[in-house]
Amino acid sequence: MNLLFLYTSPFDPIKGGVQRVSSVLGEYFKNAGHNIYYLSLKKSSNDIQHQYYLPDENKFNTFENIQFFQNILVKNKIEYVINQGAFGPECSDFSYLCLPVGAKLISVIHNSPLASIKNFSGSKNYRFKKYGLAFILPLTELTAVKKVILLLYKKKYKSHYTRLINRSHTVLLLSDSFKNELQFFYSKKLPNTVQSIPNPISFEASDFSIEDKEKVALFVGRVDFAQKRVDLLLKIWLKISNKNPDWKLKIIGEGPDLAVSKKFCQNHKLSSVLFEGFQNPIPYYIEASILCMTSSFEGFGLVLVEALNFGCVPIAFRSFSSITDIISDKKNGILVEPFKIDDYANELSKLMSSPERIKVMAAYAMADSQRFSLTSVAKQWVFLFDQLEKR
Repeated sequence: MNLLFLYTSPFDPIKGGVQRVSSVLGEYFKNAGHNIYYLSLKKSSNDIQHQYYLPDENKFNTFENIQFFQNILVKNKIEYVINQGAFGPECSDFSYLCLPVGAKLISVIHNSPLASIKNFSGSKNYRFKKYGLAFILPLTELTAVKKVILLLYKKKYKSHYTRLINRSHTVLLLSDSFKNELQFFYSKKLPNTVQSIPNPISFEASDFSIEDKEKVALFVGRVDFAQKRVDLLLKIWLKISNKNPDWKLKIIGEGPDLAVSKKFCQNHKLSSVLFEGFQNPIPYYIEASILCMTSSFEGFGLVLVEALNFGCVPIAFRSFSSITDIISDKKNGILVEPFKIDDYANELSKLMSSPERIKVMAAYAMADSQRFSLTSVAKQWVFLFDQLEKR
């Protein structure tokens, strides 16, 4: 079987969850005897094997890129194109060009179709404040205004999702809970070609002991104030750091709001916050006792299942529907209503002050994480390929 993964960004597993999942699945299928290829719009010096780049990195649909794409498909006898950028129309419209040359298309939506709008005030908070428009945000919580925003969003993306469903051999969501959100954009009943497969754990848990965990809370991801809401995390940490002076918050990643985040910590003398930059997160998962997520929305939250796997207890806002597929509140992690930072701070502080509770939850988390093991998730992909072969 010959597979090609398509995405806007290069498939550098350190740079993002989509890239990490793609490379892990690709390696699994390669070890099973299949031929795996990767194609990206943007270029990178950190290549993985069989990584191709489109010649024009400014936009997908140019004559040069179309010719390059279809030549790769024909030359390598690609049977399946896995569009990892199906959340947006540009990558998706380009992916349809595989159909005339006989490849089957699997389109993966790596995000919640509606969470950014359902949590509009939370996801747009920083941007509105930046431009002095924060006074508008309370209005977006009014029922009538929410309906208008949803209708405008539907008008903007209805044609994209309709094309995606109609032209893909399979549309994959990361959770069954997102089917209702996708149905919002589709005028008919969703066909059985819309299915769900979760993301797998992308790191094997090496030998470690829960007993060796340190007083470290961890954030892993892009440092931004729009989706990841690192601004909220820093405000939460400010509320509890004096009560927990022996705890540290380590932030793994970089992003557009890194400088502002560092400045906030300087201004508030938050010396217990350590910015580590882009790093292999495995040593940090092993060390940390708690993982903090404050996102406005996610598709799946890969870092959550990675944390479970390493006995790192997650705490997160209940801001996207698939989170309850991963976190069972008060068992393997903690869920907080969005975006109540006082509640989050209280829950986090209580957890930090109870090492025995952390150990119990960590042990449960590690056992529970096997639902998302690479072997378990890959079997679902193999079943999907078997289904497609019969069509």
